[in-house]
Amino acid sequence: MQKLSIFSLVFLVFQLLFSCTSAEDEKIVGTWRFVNIDERISEELAQKGTKSMSETDKNFMIKNASYVFNRNKTYRLNLGENTDQGMYYLSENGSALNMRSEQSSAVGRAIIQELTDEKLILVIQLVPQQHMQILTLAKTQKN
Repeated sequence: MQKLSIFSLVFLVFQLLFSCTSAEDEKIVGTWRFVNIDERISEELAQKGTKSMSETDKNFMIKNASYVFNRNKTYRLNLGENTDQGMYYLSENGSALNMRSEQSSAVGRAIIQELTDEKLILVIQLVPQQHMQILTLAKTQKN
C-alpha cells in the first residue's frame, strides 16, 4: 500500500511539473508575422566583407514570412513557398527561445528581448557581440 501511494505521489509531481505552462509559454503560442528586421554588424566584420541582409530580402521576409508556435511545442516557419518545422522550447526564465529544425536537426537560439500578447522581439547573435539580427514580430492569430 505504501509503494502505491509513493508511486501515486511521484506520478502526480511529474504531471504537475510537465503539464504546467508559464505565462510566456501561453504568450508565444500563435501565428507571428515579421514587421521589422534590424541588423547590426561591427566595423571589424564589415571591413572583412561581412554584409547585412539586402533590403530586398528584408522586404521579402516582412511580406512573406511567419512563425507559428503551437501549444504542443512544435513550430513552423513559413517563408513564401518554403517551410521549416520542428520543436521549440523557452528557457526556464523565459529569456531565450530554442528551436530544433526537423529538416537539419540544427538548434537555433534567440534571446527574447520582449514578449507580450501582441509583440515578440528576438535577438539572434550570428557572431557574438559582432553581428546580430533583431527581429520584430507581431501576433496575427492566437492558436
